[in-house]
Amino acid sequence: MANATLLAEIKQELKLEAKKGQPLGKALWDKKLKEGPGSVPRTKHLYKRCRWAHTAGGEYVREEIKISLERARLYTEAHKANAGEVPVILRAKCLEHYLKNCSIYIQDEESIVGIHNERPDKLELYPEGGAANMFDYLEDDSLTPPELYDEGVEMVEYWKQWSLSAM
Repeated sequence: MANATLLAEIKQELKLEAKKGQPLGKALWDKKLKEGPGSVPRTKHLYKRCRWAHTAGGEYVREEIKISLERARLYTEAHKANAGEVPVILRAKCLEHYLKNCSIYIQDEESIVGIHNERPDKLELYPEGGAANMFDYLEDDSLTPPELYDEGVEMVEYWKQWSLSAM
C-alpha cells in the first residue's frame, strides 16, 4: 500500500513539473533532499536509529551516549588468559572469546540482525588498537559513567604495552 501511494505521489509531482515547464524530477529531487534519507517509513525508522547518529563532526550530540567496556573487558580477559601465545593466535583467541561472550542485541525491523557493540546507545572501546585513545574517552565525563572509570584505567594500564600502537 505504501509503495502504491509513493508511486502516485511521484506521478503527481511529475505532472505538475511538466505543466510548469520545469525539468522532470527536479522538484521531486529537491523535496527528497529536504526530507532526508528513507523513501518508506521502515527505512526512515532505520536511518533515525542508526548508531552513527551519535556523532556529528566528531562531536557527541546525544547525551545518552556513554562508553561501554564490554568489548575491552572481554578482550582483556582473553589476552591475559592466553599470554605467551604467538601474536596472531593471541588476537584470534581474543576475538573468539569476545564473539562467544558478547551481548547480542536485536532490534525490531532488522533484516540482518545484530550490532557491533553492547547496545545502540553505547560506544565500544578497542584497547588493542591504542590505549591512549581509550584513555581519552575515559577522561571525558560526559561519556564515562563514574562506575566504569577505575576499571577502564586498569585496562589502559594493561594495554599500554600490548596495544598495536605500542608495537
